[in-house]
Amino acid sequence: MDTDAFARFGIHEEQKFPFLEKDRRDANRRHPSDKDYDPKTLYLPPHFLKN
Repeated sequence: MDTDAFARFGIHEEQKFPFLEKDRRDANRRHPSDKDYDPKTLYLPPHFLKN
């Protein structure tokens, strides 16, 4: 895969799954800045689970 295709794929995935990067939360819906944030878990929004 060339680098342009790889970059486009990354952008597409970031737009498709914002909860993996900018809106990331743990299973208890805590942000990474929260002192009790658990990086071993991930909150999956209901709309993602339905699809």
